[in-house]
Amino acid sequence: MTVTLQPALPLAAPATSTLPNGTPTALPVPTATGAPPTVPLASATAAPSPVVILPHPGGSAPFDQMVAALQAFSQQPPVLTSPPYEERLDGLRRQYASLRAEDASVAAAEPVLGYYETVGAILAYKDEHANDEGAGDTGQRVEGRRHQTDVAFSYGTDGPVPGWITRYGFLVPAIVRAPISNGSWEIEGRWLPDEAVRILLERANKETDALASGQATAPP
Repeated sequence: MTVTLQPALPLAAPATSTLPNGTPTALPVPTATGAPPTVPLASATAAPSPVVILPHPGGSAPFDQMVAALQAFSQQPPVLTSPPYEERLDGLRRQYASLRAEDASVAAAEPVLGYYETVGAILAYKDEHANDEGAGDTGQRVEGRRHQTDVAFSYGTDGPVPGWITRYGFLVPAIVRAPISNGSWEIEGRWLPDEAVRILLERANKETDALASGQATAPP
């Protein structure tokens, strides 16, 4: 039995169409299932996420109350007595904690509270170390130095002063001379605690004004 092979039929060329400018282009090929023909999609770049701008935290009653408390606190001079600074500061701390529990935006006032707390620590430091500046001085001279302003106090690397300067770099102008130490010996430095207090109070007032005017935002 002889089997005659038929020549293979040529594959059909893909259907084309001609664009108005004369350029041929392939038409989409229907699928066997009758589904709509598939057309390759051009790669698309994902749209960027929108930038969310959070509103100023002010506007809530607790936030406004905290700003008012900071403004009232700044009206009285920072002295250890009449009324005692620490008592006033404790009251401000308690008010902050209470209002912060009501509204998270009150946390924007925390840096200002930190300035006032450091002022209190510096005042206590000056009172404690007033008699260190003149061995053998009479009690009257020591008491006078406690209330005298712009007096340079000595300090070392193991006291609280370096920590305050590290935390608040803007207090550097209050340093007259930094201490020198090589581990086995140390030359004490000199600083102006009253100048540090002035700088802190100025910073506290500016940031309180910013909170009141809506130019500051609460931390996350």
